[in-house]
Amino acid sequence: MTSLRGAEAQRIGRRFWYVTGTLLLCAFAVLIIVSFVSAFNDNARIDRLKSHGVSVVVTVTNCVGNIGGSGSNGAGYTCHGSYRVHGIRYQEIIGSKTTLSTEGTKVRGVADPNHPSTIELASAVAKSSSSLRSTSSRACWYWPSSSLQSLSFDAGARLECER
Repeated sequence: MTSLRGAEAQRIGRRFWYVTGTLLLCAFAVLIIVSFVSAFNDNARIDRLKSHGVSVVVTVTNCVGNIGGSGSNGAGYTCHGSYRVHGIRYQEIIGSKTTLSTEGTKVRGVADPNHPSTIELASAVAKSSSSLRSTSSRACWYWPSSSLQSLSFDAGARLECER
């Protein structure tokens, strides 16, 4: 093998690749843990809204259309609304709103008792489920679960290579 003019390239040792791989696996593990915590929190929020949510009437103040990634198709609406919880007036985004509403339209919503500034449509809360058996809920567990399997496979392969 011939070399180019100048200094020879130094080889990167096995230790560097081992440390880099270990750091990447650790970062991947942290990402998986954060994903599981996020899924647990989402399910807890759904349970809280279903069992202790504060029913409110929300007056739509404005709605704007969202466009998809290519910019050629619609991707839903972002609507703001005002409502009162325990005498305090809130002006927030109405969660789960997928249809256009004109200014002044009244919709039924459910406010989170722990965070009254969080509002969801009552119809969306009624349809949602936090149980592991529900189809909509299982989707939030798919990524963390499959990633955990991948991480354990990678860690096992790494230990096997060490022998």
